Amino acid sequence: MHRSFLAHYICTEQGVFEQSILRIEGTARQISVSPYEKETSDTRFCDGVLLAANSLFQTKKQEILDALNEREYDSLHDVAHALSMSPYLSEVLIPPLTSLYSLYFDARTHRLYWQVVALL
Repeated sequence: MHRSFLAHYICTEQGVFEQSILRIEGTARQISVSPYEKETSDTRFCDGVLLAANSLFQTKKQEILDALNEREYDSLHDVAHALSMSPYLSEVLIPPLTSLYSLYFDARTHRLYWQVVALL
């Protein structure tokens, strides 16, 4: 199995990557991140910040979201930076990965929300 996802920002245990493609390969769900070079038909675009997470994320996602929503953001870059500074992030990014989530900004409500992208 090989799946590709393009996002404004991708957050993994290796860091935060801007305008990149995350690839999931094989049954071991190994991920790799590479710079975006061109659009391909097998790549899904995910609006916002893409997060590759383990099963612990299910218990931490609301706490992370509440902490992020304590302030307003001027840009998606600021959101990605704030997410990368979350004290819980390092523990939810450690393999084995079980899901992909997108953190997106709703301009109407000025709030951040999680959206399930894929279960691995």
